[in-house]
Amino acid sequence: MGLRMVDYGHVEMGRRYIVLRPNSSLSTRQAMFFLAGISVVSISIAMVFFFMGLWVVLPFSGMELLALGCCLWLTMKKCNVQEVITITDKAASVQRGLNEMEEEEELPMGWVQVELNKPLHRGYPTSLTIGSHGKRIEVGRFLVESERKKLAKQLIKMLQVSTL
Repeated sequence: MGLRMVDYGHVEMGRRYIVLRPNSSLSTRQAMFFLAGISVVSISIAMVFFFMGLWVVLPFSGMELLALGCCLWLTMKKCNVQEVITITDKAASVQRGLNEMEEEEELPMGWVQVELNKPLHRGYPTSLTIGSHGKRIEVGRFLVESERKKLAKQLIKMLQVSTL
């Protein structure tokens, strides 16, 4: 079973966290098998044309495979990003990164608010922000609309518990 897009958990009393990940339909291994399969078919067809005297097909086939490989690599890289929202009695923090934390933003507790903002243009997704003292942090950009709404409700509950 794959990883869920939103995992809720408790580290210890007084500290709660939520881990957000994009939905990844392919694992890295599956992407490699896909690229290898497409490469075998593409190069086989290009070799037939090469032996027929149409040698120019071979370099173009190679360039197409290189472009496909780059696109798969970028997609797999984007699917490894994650956000960790941690709520304690003193602060709410958001950590982001690819396989490790690359950036962290923190908001002091007390006036932290969760806002599910309507899009400026029809058809665009909503944005979910956590804010305090004029600072806003957008979270869950890669989530689908229903997950973003559930996350907003869960964050509100978690913030109410920590202020009690």
